[in-house]
Amino acid sequence: MKFSTTLRLLCVVCFLAVLIFVFDRGKPVKVQKSLIDLKASNVTDLKIDRDDFSVSCFKKGESWFIAEPIQVRADDSTLDGIAGMLETMAREEVITRAERDSRRLTLKDYGLHKPRVRLVVGIQQAGETRKEEIWIGQDSPLGEAIYVKLGTN
Repeated sequence: MKFSTTLRLLCVVCFLAVLIFVFDRGKPVKVQKSLIDLKASNVTDLKIDRDDFSVSCFKKGESWFIAEPIQVRADDSTLDGIAGMLETMAREEVITRAERDSRRLTLKDYGLHKPRVRLVVGIQQAGETRKEEIWIGQDSPLGEAIYVKLGTN
């Protein structure tokens, strides 16, 4: 390759780099957002509902207890693991009602009409307690995600 050809290619690459810098500069950076705003250590209670199964748990100090269907001590590592999973669960895409309507889809198409699992999470933050409701629907068609509906009690 001649020096002049190499120089021309270098100029083209530099020109393209400047164009990319100028046009991409104003675009917002997409930040991965967690599904719900919580820290695992702030979870105070958890209710898990399925068709044939329901359990309510609460945290007292550092220990977890089952309140319903029977009152007994719970496995701390399992419930701390669930709380940790909720903290790290990422939100990939949000489908609005308008988008659903334009595609002629309903909650049933996402498995959210009657969700597989319904979670109600009690969270203590800044002296206030709030409840977050999470409905877990069916897997996405490619199987790399699940459909989730959020609602605050």
